[in-house]
Amino acid sequence: MTNFQDLKDRPDAFLSLTGYTLEEFTELSPHFSYCFLEYMQTYTLDGKPRKNRRYKPYKNSRFASQEDMLLFILIYLRDAPKQVLLGELFGMAQPVANKWIHLLLPILNKTLAMLEALPSRETDPAPMCDCVRYQLKVKQVNIFFMMARSV
Repeated sequence: MTNFQDLKDRPDAFLSLTGYTLEEFTELSPHFSYCFLEYMQTYTLDGKPRKNRRYKPYKNSRFASQEDMLLFILIYLRDAPKQVLLGELFGMAQPVANKWIHLLLPILNKTLAMLEALPSRETDPAPMCDCVRYQLKVKQVNIFFMMARSV
């Protein structure tokens, strides 16, 4: 079964699986834990509002630590494995892996937003410098004259 304790001794494999160095991961981990615990204080694992009982990790939990939860969701985002494979890596069935993905993904997004580290999705093309614009105009004019001569 894959866990953080086994992978932290293999930094190259860790980077390949998660896209994060160990330093980046250990910096992100407490913030992720905070967001996870904050979520679990108000909601259950199924996403329903928590009524009476407060959250307490089970002794037989799928993840030994919150670092393992972060590792799980980062591997999912980095490599996009099938849920069956991800479940096998972490010792759970596919429906359980699906449940954890849907639970942990918004928590990770909230964590990254809190740290202002969400990936950027800029759609504006990079501005062209004047020299590139000039070269494009010259090429358009040359093409126009070449087409006019061939007619």
